Amino acid sequence: MPRELPGFYWDEEKRRYFPLSSKPSQPSTAAVKAAVTSKTPSGHTPRSSSPKPSKKTRSHGLWKSSEKVRSTSSGSSNCARRTIHEIVSSQIASTSRVIPTSVPLQANGNITAFCTTSLDGNTRRMIGDSQGWLYSYEGADDNWDGVDTPAHPAPRWLPNLSLTSEITSICMSGSRCVATSYGPSCKIVVQDLSTTEAYVLSPGDRVIHDIWTAHLQDRSLTLGVRKKAIYIRDIDTARSLETLDTQSDVFAVHQNENLVLTGARNGWVKRFDMRIDSPHGQDLLQNKYKDCRSSITYLNVINEWRLLTSTVNGDLEMFDLRFPNHTDPLMTFSGHINSYSMKLPVAIDPSSSFIFAAGQDSRVRAWSLHTGEILHPPQGGPSTSSTREIQADVTNPLKVTFDKPVSALQVTREREGSCLWATSGRNLYQCHLGQRPSWDFS
Repeated sequence: MPRELPGFYWDEEKRRYFPLSSKPSQPSTAAVKAAVTSKTPSGHTPRSSSPKPSKKTRSHGLWKSSEKVRSTSSGSSNCARRTIHEIVSSQIASTSRVIPTSVPLQANGNITAFCTTSLDGNTRRMIGDSQGWLYSYEGADDNWDGVDTPAHPAPRWLPNLSLTSEITSICMSGSRCVATSYGPSCKIVVQDLSTTEAYVLSPGDRVIHDIWTAHLQDRSLTLGVRKKAIYIRDIDTARSLETLDTQSDVFAVHQNENLVLTGARNGWVKRFDMRIDSPHGQDLLQNKYKDCRSSITYLNVINEWRLLTSTVNGDLEMFDLRFPNHTDPLMTFSGHINSYSMKLPVAIDPSSSFIFAAGQDSRVRAWSLHTGEILHPPQGGPSTSSTREIQADVTNPLKVTFDKPVSALQVTREREGSCLWATSGRNLYQCHLGQRPSWDFS
C-alpha cells in the first residue's frame, strides 16, 4: 500500500504520485447510479440520455414559444413587445403548412360560407354552398395531416339541410348557430350545436328579402337585408323583429354589446343603440364613403373603440369610434384590391393583432393591426400557383393565387396554434399560421 504524502495523491494506474491540485473530481453517487441504470441491456452507454426532438416539435417549437412569450409579455417594455410582434409577423408571413380538403358538394355548387367553433372541447364546423345546402363536419381528430388512412381517416362533410337558395352567412355564438340564405324566398335557420336540432326562424307576418349578411351575439341576431337592417333581440323566445332604418341595402353588420353598426350600399355607416327606441340611429364618419359612392362591405369593432371598415372601392381603414365625426382614419391598410365585389371576406385573429383580407385578384393579404404594415411573404419560389399545386402542402397562403375567388376567411385558435381557414371553389384550406410542414426544416 503506497504511503500518503502531504499535497500528493497516488495514481494506481500510472504507479506514481501527482499533486492534489491535478486530481480529477470524483462523480457523485447519484451520478454513478444514473450512469449504470442508463446503460442498454448489452452494456453500452447511449450517446445521449435526452430523447431527440421529433420533426413535428422542431417544426412548431418557435411558433409556440413566441406565442407563449407574447401572452406573458404584458408587463414588458414597448420595445420588447414590438420585437415580439415583428417576430410573429415574420412567422405568419412564412406560413407554409397548409392542409387542403375537397368538400363533396352537390353538383355545380361552390362554397359561399364557413364557420367553425369549439363547444365543450368538441369541434363544430359548418359550410354553406351556392345551391343552398348546409354541410356539417364529422371528425374526431382536429389535427388531421391531410393523408386519408384507415387508422387516421379524413374528416367527413355531410349535407344535412337545404335552404333552397345560396347560403350568405353562417355565424356561431355559444351553442347557437344561425345560417341565412339569399333571394325572395330567403330563410333563417337556427341550430343548437349541443343537440344538432334545427328550426326555421319565422318572422311572423313580416316578409324579408335578400339577406346579405348576419351577426349573432349570444341570443341577439342582426341581419343585413334589402333597404334596411333587422334586429332580433332573442332568437330563442322572440319572433318579433325590429327594423333599423338605413335607406339602403345593408351589406355589413356588427354587434358590440348593446350597439349595432350597419354598413350600406349607399356608403352610410350607422350606429344604433338598442337600449333606446330610435330606429334611425347615428350617422358615423360624416358619410365619408357616401360622397364617393363606395358601398360598405365589412365592419368590425376592435377593443371597444376601433372601427374597421372595408369598401367596394378597396378602402381598408380603421377609425376611432370615440370621435364619430372624424373622417381621417387612424390607420390605412394599403394594398387591398377591390373595385366592384360585395363578397370579399375579412378576418381578424383572436388576439386582434392581425387582419386578413381576400382581394378581387383571388389573393389573401395580411396586415398588422398595430402598425398597419402589410406582411410580406419571403422571396423565392413561384408567386402564384393553382389550387391543384396547393395539394403539395407547402404553399404559402399569402403568396398563392387561387383558381376561384376566396369566399370565406376565419382565424381560430387550435391546439397546435392559430389557424387561418380559407375557402375557394369547392375547397377548404386550413393554414397553420407560422408553421411549416413537419418534414420541412428550411
